[in-house]
Amino acid sequence: MFNSGTKVSSSLFVVFMRQLLGCGLGIALVVLGPTFLELAFPALVEAVAPAVAPAVAIASPTGGSASGPRAAGRRAALGTSGTKARAKVLFKEGIAKFDEGYYQQALALFVRALKIYPSPKIHTRIALCYKWLGNNLKALEHYERYLKSVPTRPVKARDRVLYRKVHAEVRNLRMLLAQLRVDISGPHGAEVMLNGKVLGTAPFSRTVRVAPGRINITAIAKGYHAFKRDISIARTQFRSIQITMIRIRVKTKVVVRSGTPVWKRWWFWTAIGVVVAGTTGMVVGFTTQPNERQLKGIPVVHDALNVRW
Repeated sequence: MFNSGTKVSSSLFVVFMRQLLGCGLGIALVVLGPTFLELAFPALVEAVAPAVAPAVAIASPTGGSASGPRAAGRRAALGTSGTKARAKVLFKEGIAKFDEGYYQQALALFVRALKIYPSPKIHTRIALCYKWLGNNLKALEHYERYLKSVPTRPVKARDRVLYRKVHAEVRNLRMLLAQLRVDISGPHGAEVMLNGKVLGTAPFSRTVRVAPGRINITAIAKGYHAFKRDISIARTQFRSIQITMIRIRVKTKVVVRSGTPVWKRWWFWTAIGVVVAGTTGMVVGFTTQPNERQLKGIPVVHDALNVRW
């Protein structure tokens, strides 16, 4: 009797421990599961996060509300960490391509990483790719974006070193470029292009950096003659150009109305008859005048031999 009671108690204890262990594993899975998946499979977490978010919110202790502050915080943290992990993968792939000398492919990877997770440091890598590709204008643009996005005195030592290096690169690139000031007051809406790319619409006054060499400035507007100008500019040089557009003058057209031809009108032949009659009278008058010749002066001897019969 005692043995059977002991066996029953032992069985109940085993069942109880199994249930307790199962609950512990379930709680651990709920608490630690997202963190493990986020670290091991970031792409998978980002893909399934929208689908499982409602279920997680219902199971949360906020009363089943999917819009609670804790649920929103979890979703935001999960989404941010997922995108950051993807951007980090793309960034590392870009570093590998850059080290191999494939600057165009590395640039594409860095641009994708920046779109996913806009970290200021990615601008420095994009600028470096443009520099090695020979586009100093774009390199300077991304270096300056980095400087505008970070504090002037970074806290970390490595960030301070990077900040100083970027400052030095900006100074060097500015020495390789030139500046052009473009002024246009009208007509309103005139489109101004620099080397085939739209610079802006009138009116505006703007100073832009340009690569040294030959530059083409074009401005077009409806009702005005196109403005075209080619200028040459050297490194570190500053030049300005004032765009003045001339309005197109409308030429007046002479419109001849269709009707009876001139040669069929009565006054045309009357005028011709008067002219002919006047001309005929003048000719007759000149031909009927007597032609009297009065020879005066020394007589001329035409017959030097003076032979007579």
